[in-house]
Amino acid sequence: MIRFVVATIMLFAIPSAADAQTGSTATMKLLMADIAPTAEIGSPAERKELITAIKAYCSELASAYPRNSPSEDQWLVAELAGDSNRITLALSSSEFGRRMAKQFVDGCQTWTTYLDKMDDMKGYVGLAHTFLIFSDGTDNYARKNNVDVDRFALKAIPKETAKALLAVALRRS
Repeated sequence: MIRFVVATIMLFAIPSAADAQTGSTATMKLLMADIAPTAEIGSPAERKELITAIKAYCSELASAYPRNSPSEDQWLVAELAGDSNRITLALSSSEFGRRMAKQFVDGCQTWTTYLDKMDDMKGYVGLAHTFLIFSDGTDNYARKNNVDVDRFALKAIPKETAKALLAVALRRS
């Protein structure tokens, strides 16, 4: 299963010629390079390399995503507390996408920091959960916020990384 996950990630993470020239996919290449040769991701050193690459990916994504202003956050909270029409509109807004991205990056930072200290199943499941939550609709929110979907392979990376992390967690049990 891990080999299928790796092949899928590699397929979607191939950079365009423009990205290769600017080096903007360096973190993605690192993530793919760390997962691909270590399909089983069994040793502590391999797991540490994977977590380091994931940290770099999340950091690069955080830099690319704009943040909500305090007034945008207030607006979003008010809309999400409104009637069903207001909630529906808020859930499809750029502001909600930015909020999701911030929650993902915060969760990614929390779990990778945890895994730096405690290499256990709980950390891998928590990080996988963070990636799974972020995977639903991520590409649409990214487009609304002018974040390059292809650069971050947002159609594949979140779900496939979650699968790989769950496989690591199962090996840790």
